[in-house]
Amino acid sequence: MKIEWLKKLKIRYKIALPFILLIFVTASIAGPIAANWVADKIRSESRKELTAQLNEARRYLTHQDNYLRVLARSYASFPLTEEAAEERSEAKFRQVLLPQKIISEIDFVEVVNAQGKVIFNHLGPFPVGAALAPVDAVKTALLDITSSQIITQDEYSYLIAAAPIHKREGVNGALVIGLRLDNELMKKIAQAHYQITIYLNTKPIASTLANPKPLDQASYEEVLGSQQPLQQTVNIGGSAFLSLSSPFKLGEGGNLVIQIANPAESAKSALRTVIFNVIALNSLLLLIMSFLGYLIARWITDPIYALVEQSKKVTAGDLETKIEAPTRDEIEVLAKSFGQTVQSLKKRTEDLRQRLFELSVLHDISLTISSTLDIEDILPVVTESTRRLFNADVVCVMIRDPYTNQMTEGLCSKSPRVAGEIVEFLEEELAKKVENEGAVIVSENEEAPFLKSMMGVPLLTEGELSGAVLVGSVDRNYIDEDLQVLTTLSQQTAVALANARLFQSLQDAYLGIVRALAIALDARDPYTRGHSEQVAKYALMVADEIGFSPKEKQSLEMAAYLHDIGKIGIRDEILLKPSRLTAEEMKVIREHPAIGASILAPLSFLGEIVPTVKYHHEHYNGEGYPEGLKEERIPVGARILSLGDAFDAITSERPYRAKRSIKQAVAELKRCSGSQFDPHLVEIFIKALKKRGIYTEE
Repeated sequence: MKIEWLKKLKIRYKIALPFILLIFVTASIAGPIAANWVADKIRSESRKELTAQLNEARRYLTHQDNYLRVLARSYASFPLTEEAAEERSEAKFRQVLLPQKIISEIDFVEVVNAQGKVIFNHLGPFPVGAALAPVDAVKTALLDITSSQIITQDEYSYLIAAAPIHKREGVNGALVIGLRLDNELMKKIAQAHYQITIYLNTKPIASTLANPKPLDQASYEEVLGSQQPLQQTVNIGGSAFLSLSSPFKLGEGGNLVIQIANPAESAKSALRTVIFNVIALNSLLLLIMSFLGYLIARWITDPIYALVEQSKKVTAGDLETKIEAPTRDEIEVLAKSFGQTVQSLKKRTEDLRQRLFELSVLHDISLTISSTLDIEDILPVVTESTRRLFNADVVCVMIRDPYTNQMTEGLCSKSPRVAGEIVEFLEEELAKKVENEGAVIVSENEEAPFLKSMMGVPLLTEGELSGAVLVGSVDRNYIDEDLQVLTTLSQQTAVALANARLFQSLQDAYLGIVRALAIALDARDPYTRGHSEQVAKYALMVADEIGFSPKEKQSLEMAAYLHDIGKIGIRDEILLKPSRLTAEEMKVIREHPAIGASILAPLSFLGEIVPTVKYHHEHYNGEGYPEGLKEERIPVGARILSLGDAFDAITSERPYRAKRSIKQAVAELKRCSGSQFDPHLVEIFIKALKKRGIYTEE
């Protein structure tokens, strides 16, 4: 046939030759048009991105300004702050302000007296004795108005907030806190390749640049007088940058100018625009040429369509499909190559399913262990999931004692096929091998003949060995890929265990602080020394009987230690009065639960115990204080504390009466059951006293 030679022609020529000339002519016309369009698009996109970044920077600085004002006002209003200012006590300032500084992540805290001189400084730019009265924000704070300002001191710039510290007659000084506007903070505000600089009176006071240049006076005044952000091209480090500059007012002090800049020819933005326009232009060209090339393309591409249909079957999962093409050009070669790929795919599919299973299990483990901070919850998840992941017969998680450096068993999980001696071998020999060599695979070990393969990886916390994960199988040979997966699992486990230990340390520290505070509070009155500890002991007895969770018991214990913290606000002549109180004095005493709640409310980590402290003097019949709550509306923790508080008070010596016996105290609880106390909790409390040998009915 006359067209046989055309069938043998390479497919690239079959498709390309008829349209090369048409594409060339079209591209010659469309190219300049597209180039201009692309340039305009780049400029438009650059301004949008700069504007968005400028707005984000303004929002961030405004947020930090408001945040510092709120913190300063809050810390200055603490009773201990006012007391420290009154006494000029550096120790008390440190006691009340340094923990708050750490929690709030501010850079410094200073206190000035009513004359504006610094009387306390922690990491601040102004030394003790320095006069801050001329600083606008401090001057405003001494007039009883919380204020903020950007200042420059010793070549550094700071965003500060100042709040008045009160005394009974008025303002006794001011609390000053601040953030240093250094290069690292500015990088948090800026994104990606953007550069940000803040100017005050043409001088750069904060920037992401190492050596920012001053803003010339004409540009500075032009920005301040502009209604819209001023766009300019500036030279930074020898490169052209497109910038937006805008005036900005923050607290007291002068007018600020914020300048955001990015490379004038952003490669990423230009590339995205060019790709979009090329695709759009080619689509238009293809639409025009489609009709002209339809018949030729149909004849050329029929073999391709046949190959596509076969590939769809393969994609649907039919790996037995026969791959062939009714042609003698490159499509035939492609079909043969694709057929070989399908055969290879059969083999790889099973491996892929296994890896997918491993990823799924690792994901589930990660979600589970990251959702808890209890080691007792983490270890069972790790051992059981590891057994399932590696089809293992024994899995042990070893924990390294930081004091003795000895490996001890955290938790082991094994199948019935594995004897106890095998577990001991893993915990002793394999753990020692991991400790000395790191991640290892051991096969066909004579000392553990029932295990075909074993592997172990270390648990590392900040580069230090904190434990190991050990795995053994009766019938599976472990390979390097398995060791890599186990290493990934061990990293997640190490992080989870480290977080759990850190959380427990924090909880212990909080409880220690609370206990110390309770001891200090009880020490005001020799008759109530140890009262808070006794109330905590009785409260935990009831919590154990009810079945409180460890977290609930910890919250109840903290509430017990702090239930009388409101007595800080009660005058000694009332609190320590040796005789019975008058009605007016009793009214003052009854304010201490509400005072205690207001003291604890600003402390977020003690938020859960505020209702318990506030309502521990409410009566079950609604005749208590401060709000007259009744029955189940009284938090259960408060009802428990009410029992422990009353029981210890009855059995303790008081200046106005002698202490009574345990039996008399129990009789009093029974008498007030249903009126002052929850009757159900009274029964539980008496049961707990009997169980612990504190009370017997004989």
